[in-house]
Amino acid sequence: MAVYKWSWVLFIIFVVMTAFVVVNLLIAVICDAVHVLRTAERAMLLGFDVPSEGGDRIPKHIVRNVEVLTDDQIEIKVNELQRMLDEMVETQECMAVTIEYLSLALIPTFSYESIVCSEEYSDDSSSLNTFIEY
Repeated sequence: MAVYKWSWVLFIIFVVMTAFVVVNLLIAVICDAVHVLRTAERAMLLGFDVPSEGGDRIPKHIVRNVEVLTDDQIEIKVNELQRMLDEMVETQECMAVTIEYLSLALIPTFSYESIVCSEEYSDDSSSLNTFIEY
């Protein structure tokens, strides 16, 4: 240090530039992975091997046995998914009621009348009443 007083400046500049390069490489790897996933997702939704914005195509091992769907088939699948989602929400609401009931069984300070599972939450509320009576 006595001979080269300003040598630490070069060292700091080197460390900062190297860190900048390493961070940029990390970001490039993440962006490339997201791009590949997005392109594969687009190909699966559309049903075939689609070129991406950069012109490269999805590797064949990513997209296999994908059928081309018509608008009617897509609408049927969307309706089926919506029905499944509605069933899941109903099940979740009844599970919340069941959890509340089980909480009442553990903590006797709650009232039994606070638990209600109406017809809007379940197609067969008798099964829940049977569970509660059990």
